[in-house]
Amino acid sequence: MSLAPSRQNSQNQTSQRVLHLYNVTAGNAEILFIVAIDPPQAPGEPHTFLLFCKSGKIERKLCRPAHCKIEFDPQAATFEVCLFPKEGFPVNSLFSVRVFLRTDRFQHYLFGHDHFWIGKDPKFHLTWHGSSMMQPVAPINPQTHVLTGDIGGARLAFFVTIEQADPFAPEGAGYESLISLEYECGGVKRYLCRHIAARITCDLSALSFIIYSVPVRTTTSGSIHRLFFWVRSVDLITQRLWKTDDFRVTTTEQLEQAQKTLAIVGVRATQGPLVAVPTTPSSYVSQHSDRFPLEDATPRVDDEDEDDDRSIIGLLKGNSRLKDGLAYDNLPGLPPHYSDNAGQSTQRVDNYQGMSGLRTNSTF
Repeated sequence: MSLAPSRQNSQNQTSQRVLHLYNVTAGNAEILFIVAIDPPQAPGEPHTFLLFCKSGKIERKLCRPAHCKIEFDPQAATFEVCLFPKEGFPVNSLFSVRVFLRTDRFQHYLFGHDHFWIGKDPKFHLTWHGSSMMQPVAPINPQTHVLTGDIGGARLAFFVTIEQADPFAPEGAGYESLISLEYECGGVKRYLCRHIAARITCDLSALSFIIYSVPVRTTTSGSIHRLFFWVRSVDLITQRLWKTDDFRVTTTEQLEQAQKTLAIVGVRATQGPLVAVPTTPSSYVSQHSDRFPLEDATPRVDDEDEDDDRSIIGLLKGNSRLKDGLAYDNLPGLPPHYSDNAGQSTQRVDNYQGMSGLRTNSTF
């Protein structure tokens, strides 16, 4: 479906950011897509195009910026914004997004997002073996939410934190925030995703979060799960913020059972724990630090996997890949580190660029 545009110029000057607005109804939710055009940084440089979406009083950035040189007024630009429904869980909530810049008879592809997930009050009810929805605990405060549940036989607590991106932002400008998710189990606490940028223009008490896990077949029974993370805001508008196909946790009993027949297990050295000698700046590691990158323990957001949501539908339909109620682990895993990825709004604080600049009196 293509959408009808409207325009907003924040300063009524082409030297400032120009916003092109497109409205659509998808997943029973009213959505506002915002295509922003930033002026060139210097004469002869390209314009920068950015894509945002807003629904349920939450605005998010989609995709990486696109750069094009244009020889016409940015306010005269016309775009084609299309959504294509896809099979996913819950149903009628997953779409592919395509955005084109139109010039005469030509369409110039700017943005693509294959896993745009949004819906109004979708039904999160799965019945296959091992799936689990985390149960919310009373919020510690509006900025911290806690959910608990069992995954792979282990009891976990998930912590959702909302940080203000700019503590000096003026009142009424909208709460530009960074959302993070971490879990705790057995005395270990670890981030899963960090600093998902969003502009929240409703009271934080109106937000709630949904976390769902689905098991993946593996040699260690119940140790790999797909994990999905949603936010629900006003009017029950629900948006998926993050997912991974490679969340690994299991109990000691399950791991020991697998070790008996499937694993070659290391034996702990008899010397016991040692205290490392502090290194100096002249050490090999310091001199070659680029060979030992410091990695965030957060799994990478993977938005390039075309098959992950279809595999969920496959479970519901009795896909031939199923055995004993579990899906085969034939999907690519995620490396154990974090990186910004096209099609997601995840950003680090030092790379935070803010939202579109749309006036907060928007009805979305």
